[in-house]
Amino acid sequence: MFCSSCGREIPDHAAFCTHCGAAQARQAGSQPYPQGGSQPYPQAQQPVPPASQTAFLQYITPCYLRNTCIALAVLAVPLVFAVPFLGIACLVFALLFGLFWYLNRRQIQKRIACAQANGTYEAMLREFASAASLLDDRIRYSEHFLFGRHSSQFLAYSDIVWIYRHLLRYYFVPVSSQIMVGNRDGRILSFCKLKPSKKKGDQEIQALAALVYSKNPSVLLGFDGQRQAEFKRRTKK
Repeated sequence: MFCSSCGREIPDHAAFCTHCGAAQARQAGSQPYPQGGSQPYPQAQQPVPPASQTAFLQYITPCYLRNTCIALAVLAVPLVFAVPFLGIACLVFALLFGLFWYLNRRQIQKRIACAQANGTYEAMLREFASAASLLDDRIRYSEHFLFGRHSSQFLAYSDIVWIYRHLLRYYFVPVSSQIMVGNRDGRILSFCKLKPSKKKGDQEIQALAALVYSKNPSVLLGFDGQRQAEFKRRTKK
């Protein structure tokens, strides 16, 4: 199919254009997608069952912390006998990664407890079960929420104040690229890690920005000094 806005070819049944980010209408005879390109829930007699908490946690938890801790702990066992200094160093780093993983899980559990307290957690799990994906499944989106894979983050569109791409360079060489999100608490969160390339994923990032903007027109898009000052002004307590 072709984009109704820019005319370029896009995948069939795409909710939005991967070139310009414009929301697309579905095929003839069907209802258009909701504004912003989020796909409607399947038309079924029974509502979509909520996802399990285990599946949800596996998606958002940065498992590399736990995996690195386990790998270092396993490596430390033979090194303690062969090269004691290196073995002890491995154990120390394993404990550090384990501590970071534990603190990360505590933060996630606190946010889940808040969602349970205000009655939105069950609805969020239901939306996660039917969420669509962007950026090679690094981000999933539903009617009211964004979920960052291995980022510890899940946010309602209404809580997003600022979203932009951050490209970190050392000596003019790009080494890290991330999608950053500013929330209503005034925090800047790493929501999605990308390959360290200036162009990689730009089309989908534009589509993501269009999606967030359609859900929350007051969101700040892009990065510059003016937007940084506006973010501080909006979140100042």
